[in-house]
Amino acid sequence: MADAAPAPADIDLEQVTRDLISALPEDIREKSNDTFEALQNGATFGDMNGIDDRKLEMVYSVARTYYNNKKYDDALTMFRFITLMDHSNQKFWMGYAGTLQMMKEYEKAVEAYGFATILDIDLPKPQLQAGYCLMQLGKDEEAICAFEGVLLIDDLDVRIKLQAEAFLANIRRAERDED
Repeated sequence: MADAAPAPADIDLEQVTRDLISALPEDIREKSNDTFEALQNGATFGDMNGIDDRKLEMVYSVARTYYNNKKYDDALTMFRFITLMDHSNQKFWMGYAGTLQMMKEYEKAVEAYGFATILDIDLPKPQLQAGYCLMQLGKDEEAICAFEGVLLIDDLDVRIKLQAEAFLANIRRAERDED
């Protein structure tokens, strides 16, 4: 019987990355090492490619226009680009996730909302929207966790609180009706 794969917590991602980079041809390896080091020091791909915040905001504006005009394929392309160029901007991730949600790509939207949540755990909207997507996927237990997480946030806007409570009530009502 083959050895079990190591648990994700047991994997040293930095070492794996270094091992992969060392297997590359030397010219690519040097650039990869520079990229890896820059990313570890807080740079973004946009920084490394001369794409400043002003340019990214312009692309964001175009993406929002496409989104508002229900041109979701075009919006998705733009949001995907800006999340790749600046992986640390929650607003970009929210646009990307929202577009996926409108396209009914709920699994992918949940992942994108997850990135947005990681960037600022105290902002409730990513968790609220992820919970909605989870409901659409029929993953009620996970949706409940998302909505309960929203309700734990300090200084929660009353509208968001009411939405989270309403979604929770709907899930619990549906569970009672099934019994």
